[in-house]
Amino acid sequence: MTSQGYFLEFFDTHVDDLFRHALMRLADREKAVSITRKTFETIWQKFAQGSSTSLDDCFNVLDALILDEYLKRWPAKRPLQEQKDIRYGFIRTAH
Repeated sequence: MTSQGYFLEFFDTHVDDLFRHALMRLADREKAVSITRKTFETIWQKFAQGSSTSLDDCFNVLDALILDEYLKRWPAKRPLQEQKDIRYGFIRTAH
């Protein structure tokens, strides 16, 4: 099987799982579609270079793109510590 055929089979097998993962985290269908597309574009580039890729690699790329999307939502003017806390799931409130 050619690399393109293998990629298309890989895509058909895993696209729904990756899309659902993105949709659950973003709650925005258009963004989930866009990020899933970007994930497969990145994976295709790896295939084209001759690298093997696993489903874990796809989820790693997808999660990095989702994190980038989350970080776009928050203004850059927040204090650095608060930005770090938000990135790791904590939100501090000033007392």
